[in-house]
Amino acid sequence: MHINRTNVARDFGPPFDDADADTILRSIDNFDFRVYRVILSKASPVFKDMFTFPHPPCPSPFVNNSDDDEDDSDKDIDYKDGLPLVRLPESSATLSMLLYAIYPVASHNTPPPPNSRSQEEDGSLDTLTECWLAADKYEISSLRETLTSRLQSHPLMTRQPLRLFGIAYYLRSQAVLQTAATHTLTLAPLTLDSLGRHVDLVPFIAVRHLVEYHRACGLTAREFALRKADEDGFAEVFLPGWFACLPTGTSGGGASHGVCREQRCQFGNLRESRFRLETLEWWRTYMRSFGDRVGERPAMSGTAAMAACANEWETLAKRLCARCRGYAASAMVLAHTILAELLKVEIEDEVRFEHYICHMESSMFPR
Repeated sequence: MHINRTNVARDFGPPFDDADADTILRSIDNFDFRVYRVILSKASPVFKDMFTFPHPPCPSPFVNNSDDDEDDSDKDIDYKDGLPLVRLPESSATLSMLLYAIYPVASHNTPPPPNSRSQEEDGSLDTLTECWLAADKYEISSLRETLTSRLQSHPLMTRQPLRLFGIAYYLRSQAVLQTAATHTLTLAPLTLDSLGRHVDLVPFIAVRHLVEYHRACGLTAREFALRKADEDGFAEVFLPGWFACLPTGTSGGGASHGVCREQRCQFGNLRESRFRLETLEWWRTYMRSFGDRVGERPAMSGTAAMAACANEWETLAKRLCARCRGYAASAMVLAHTILAELLKVEIEDEVRFEHYICHMESSMFPR
């Protein structure tokens, strides 16, 4: 990474050092980028408009007044080596990422990734955020979309979702906001402790919208569980396939199993109507309990959900023989894994965060 610790302007270097460039862009930390107007104009309508403004005439092609005049420090446009010099408020890190994305350089046609894992993730996140703002400012939509994807997949998205939520709110990016809001479901139920120190980065109104979003996701999760508990045929189709002790000739996961010899073993005798009805009733009770748990924590894993429903599981387990209990426990882990994936899709399809900011000014979220 280029670092300029002095106030003296320096050339950034290749590939922005062509001798026949027609314009110089200077970053806020005094790095000069020699560029071609036509390339920048094709990529950005803002740069195109900027270059249409007439520049003050250069006193002489041999005069360099960009660094020597004491009174030119406040000028936005002056000259260096006979070339127009444009001072920009972006840092060299941001400006280089911006230019790499639009410059016809094969090895850098997309924003370069962080140098290594040892590089501070906070620093890379700050750079991505600043570059997103610059891409938005200069109306470079392709770069903005690339950076949006980078932010959505940033490593801190899973570890510090509320921080990314605050950044997305600041950027006015609905795509990043939705991704971050979804990841904050791992913090549920929302409390000051679960929100943590990054809550200070989020405006109060955004926190309120997030609470409403969590409430809607919890309601969707609870309704999902209740629907699966009472859905016609759902339990009868899936329960026999989940448990190993099936009547002879019944297919379960591609295999057939004999009837359990323990007459009191409930799942070993599913073909008996009494046990079957009791099993289905237990399943409905279990799913209602499951709905209460995921209603509080919609993003909990399948394993965590099963652990949360341990009491309901025990009411069934004590009615099984040791062999069937082992089969049933393994099958329930699989069942919860499937339910967790189905629930994730359900929430993504039914609950969108932008529904909870619709009453705000449309100009706040133009994209």
